[in-house]
Amino acid sequence: MRGKPKLSSILLLIGLVAALLLAFNLWSSNQDLKNKNHRLSNTIGQMETVASEEKELFTKTESFLTDSMQGKSMDYFSERYKKEAQEIIDSEDIHQDGAISEMKEIDVFNISVRKQDKEVRVYAIYKVTLTGIEGEFVKPGDQSVLFLMSTIDWVKENGEYKVNNHTLEPLNSAEQAVKNITS
Repeated sequence: MRGKPKLSSILLLIGLVAALLLAFNLWSSNQDLKNKNHRLSNTIGQMETVASEEKELFTKTESFLTDSMQGKSMDYFSERYKKEAQEIIDSEDIHQDGAISEMKEIDVFNISVRKQDKEVRVYAIYKVTLTGIEGEFVKPGDQSVLFLMSTIDWVKENGEYKVNNHTLEPLNSAEQAVKNITS
């Protein structure tokens, strides 16, 4: 016949239960940390993707603005926007004699990128110095200096960003620029 449980058996049983509870808490905490680490890794991956897309858009926007001032903007247009631009060219009596005012320099002051539903809207504020046709404005005081703001809608077409809409406005004041960007 068995007698009363010994004190050492009771303490051993309590110690075993405490060790099991501690092990369960450690395992549970480890699972929580793994889940949190996975979520953070996904967030970092998404942020890196957004950052690389923004960098690509900054570069493409600067190239687009420079090429636009040299008459090469159609290379950047989406198929839809090319058709729209071609229809405007065909419907209006636009005379193109090939004479384009030469661009001396372009200084981009600010580029702001905003994601929309299916496109990315980019606001760019920049200064363009034109030397005229075949350098007719030789002296710096004669050269045209334009402060412009472009609103460019970029869409992915065949894996590459293309211009789907472009609005170009001359800027008269910084107040107008801020109003245009924030509206």
